[in-house]
Amino acid sequence: MDCTIRHFEKAIGQPPQSFSAPVFAASVTIPGLIVHDEDEETPFRNAQLLHQAWPQSQLMRTRGLRHTLKSDSVVKAVYDFVQVEL
Repeated sequence: MDCTIRHFEKAIGQPPQSFSAPVFAASVTIPGLIVHDEDEETPFRNAQLLHQAWPQSQLMRTRGLRHTLKSDSVVKAVYDFVQVEL
């Protein structure tokens, strides 16, 4: 594993952790809406960490929508978010 990390750092010029979503989100200066389903394969905790790192974000938790997030409640949340933020 160390060999892979060293190769990555040599090729990219930065450590792998500098490419994490929370690290990137900390520098984002615009509002954002994070929609994440708690039943999805990606742990909901990842969305919480992203939300905590992104000062102007809102986090919407869904249940049972999995990765598609197809629901009237998600559409309404996105619509409302865009109306307020634009």
